[in-house]
Amino acid sequence: MILGNLEPSRVFNYFEQISAIPRGSGNTEKIKQYLLDFADSYGFESLSDEIGNVLIRKPASRGYEKAEGIIIQGHMDMVCISRADKVVDFENEGIVVCTDGEKIWADGTSLGADNGIAIAYTLAILESDSIPHPAIEALFTTDEETGLLGASAFDVSLLRGTKLINIDSEIEGCLTVGCAGGLRCTAEIKADTENSSGEAMKISIKGLSGGHSGMEIDKCKENSIKLLGRILFHLSDKFELNIASINGGLRENAIPSEAEAEIYVDKLYADRFLSEFHRYTEELKKELKVTEPNLSVLLTGCKPRSTMFTRTFTEKFIFLLYHCPNGIIRMNPIISGNVQTSLNLGILSQKDDTLTMRFSLRSSVAAEKEELKEKLRSFMEYLGAKAEFTAEYPAWEYRKDSVLRDTTIEAYKKVYRESPQIMTLHAGLECGVFAGKNPKLDCISFGPDLKDVHSPDECMTVSSVSRTWRFLLEILKLST
Repeated sequence: MILGNLEPSRVFNYFEQISAIPRGSGNTEKIKQYLLDFADSYGFESLSDEIGNVLIRKPASRGYEKAEGIIIQGHMDMVCISRADKVVDFENEGIVVCTDGEKIWADGTSLGADNGIAIAYTLAILESDSIPHPAIEALFTTDEETGLLGASAFDVSLLRGTKLINIDSEIEGCLTVGCAGGLRCTAEIKADTENSSGEAMKISIKGLSGGHSGMEIDKCKENSIKLLGRILFHLSDKFELNIASINGGLRENAIPSEAEAEIYVDKLYADRFLSEFHRYTEELKKELKVTEPNLSVLLTGCKPRSTMFTRTFTEKFIFLLYHCPNGIIRMNPIISGNVQTSLNLGILSQKDDTLTMRFSLRSSVAAEKEELKEKLRSFMEYLGAKAEFTAEYPAWEYRKDSVLRDTTIEAYKKVYRESPQIMTLHAGLECGVFAGKNPKLDCISFGPDLKDVHSPDECMTVSSVSRTWRFLLEILKLST
């Protein structure tokens, strides 16, 4: 066991076990079976629905038989991203965890602490015969990272309790009591092509920090697809060029860190093009040296293709990339420092002559979410693209009176000897889906410190996991 010497030992034991199980979004069958087998081994009541959500029930410990039950909830799937130089078969391979005793990370990939730590905490509670607790319903949902799909399909009438603890927040000491709603957009456009001619070159962007498009949209992280659009816009204003292929990003809800485009330029001015490329990209590196110190922008030769986009279509698509809205749309005018509405262009892909763009839209205000949706739709349709919207989920609104919140604050003060920060998140949480289906549900979300989630730099702090564990147990102890 790589994490065998860390405390709490049972939590890290389970975290390492589930890390070895492939569980990317859309590939959760093995982790689902692992959870069902776990329930069977302890004789717990369990069920799995058609979409693959798992619910495990454990009776109350002695003295808590009359207490209202607690629902502990997290999601099974993770965002699987690797470094460019790391080859991983995420469909069949798990995550290799690493530690220095203070932090935990993965070998060249995202760690999956979002939301593997929730599973680990919950299993450690379920297996224990010494932790005092009311009746527990452990709910593990599937495909949260691709639009809260498991939560959206789950029948909340199966839940017996009305207090739900979601362990899917990433800042220790912050109790989340509300979150943004959101939806996904897929926009497609057909490229006009012609026979290729000229000098074939490839522009590659690498080294950006990336990250979660909800939690880190306000961290001044550069979007590789938008940056590529900016570079192409500048170069096409000075030289005629044609795009042959273009792609970037891996997930709608991850700020993309890499992108590339194969282009053609006239051989007569290839040297001047190269000179201007280097001059301009050096300016960009200076501009972004604080927020993106590892930015790499390269121009290399590449194997010629048989076709390229026409000049007219190339100009139109570069215009689309350059002017497409992205990032923070509006800050919250009431809660200082909170993002209210945002948009993330997370994926740009090409198959033959079809270009596909995938976006994640978020807002804590329904009207603003709808306005952004229509703005993006009209922008795409004006330029000849077709936009479709899916996976919509509601915002989780702040609850004025909350018994669970009061208990959680009391438990926090006992463990930390100070008051917690109460906040709302711009990231979407499954609490919004559950509360939307059953307004009686009293929800709260928290978790240990996680950094750079949805990226190969993702890491988790060991001491924070330990403190959050004690905090979680204190909540259960006080829930009489």
